[in-house]
Amino acid sequence: MSKREPLERKERLTIYRVRGDKVADTLIVKTDKAKPPVKLKIAHDDATLYVKNTSPRPQLPAWTQFLTENQDMPPDLFGGNRSEGAALVVRDLGDTFILSFGMGFHLVNTEMVERDFGLRITLNSVDPEKLRSLDKASFEDNWLNTRNQSPREADIFDLQIDCELDMVNAITGASNVAVFGSVVTERDALSISTAAKIDDLRAIFREAQARHALPLPEQFSWMDNVSKVKDPVIVELLDVLLEEALNTNPDSPSVWMGEPEIVDWELQAGYSFQRGQRAAIHPTLQLTDLLAHLRDQNAAISVESLKRHLVYANDANGECIRMWQAYRCLYAEIADNGDTHVLRDGVWHTVAQGLLGQNRRRAGQDRNRRREAADLQPWQRRRLQRRRQSGGRGH
Repeated sequence: MSKREPLERKERLTIYRVRGDKVADTLIVKTDKAKPPVKLKIAHDDATLYVKNTSPRPQLPAWTQFLTENQDMPPDLFGGNRSEGAALVVRDLGDTFILSFGMGFHLVNTEMVERDFGLRITLNSVDPEKLRSLDKASFEDNWLNTRNQSPREADIFDLQIDCELDMVNAITGASNVAVFGSVVTERDALSISTAAKIDDLRAIFREAQARHALPLPEQFSWMDNVSKVKDPVIVELLDVLLEEALNTNPDSPSVWMGEPEIVDWELQAGYSFQRGQRAAIHPTLQLTDLLAHLRDQNAAISVESLKRHLVYANDANGECIRMWQAYRCLYAEIADNGDTHVLRDGVWHTVAQGLLGQNRRRAGQDRNRRREAADLQPWQRRRLQRRRQSGGRGH
């Protein structure tokens, strides 16, 4: 019986892009949280590696105090934990690329990276008939962040997308691009699983740039229904209106706080607005808690301040597993000249005149029908279904 060949190791690479190759490392990497940089030699140039600082002594999770206080226990009963991470900065092809490993995403200044870089490349690299997962956000009356996953390969409509109500945040599917490996995914970053080595990075970067520059394929072209506000003057005006709402009417239903992406409620224990064992933990994100924290810090309630302050999602050991700008956790709706401007994940969008109202009416009708059907007996549901199929005529 012949021996099976060992499987080729594949590395999961998470790649961010910063436009241009002249940006200082101190602006794109949180160097104060990293050890001294190390230069690496790669085929086409040098790269700079930053490794995340870790405590020289294992730090016990906060929950151990609940068990150990006033108890006679062996001093080494709890070993503590350490979270390694690294960020590799590579300047090539006119851009700056950052690759994060392990917990290295904590070192990346995500406000400097290009938004939706990974999403656009993924849309131009996946087989549209071989998708596995879809993250989406709807802009009906109750904003929903949802993830639809399929155990089998599916097209985007099998994953239950609504072209009029939903915005795609991230997508995962089978790769059509050999250098990206078999699966491609992510949103701001491009995440691939590949057998490539460090000297192969230029080929990956070149292909990523080319795919990003392509127009979206026909199967995904409808994603432009909700357009991003690109005029900086309009963005500034909308931010001013947001500041006014936060300072004068923070209880307004048109401004609220929430996660900007899908979170795993089984892994996280709560949110905090600063790091440290004594940081207050909040079970959910509430705008009132954030504003109270800013006041306690004598910080202005402004867009600039919201972009400086971070929101941390923590696990039961007090370890940060996600973090975002506070600004990215704000949701808002501002009406102007018949259009509605929507803030989500730190980006303003314009919903075409009347579209939001139409979609919400439709969503409300669908919801009422679901509630109505839930209260009916099976025979009543069948009669109602026949009536609707016949155009509402009686029998």
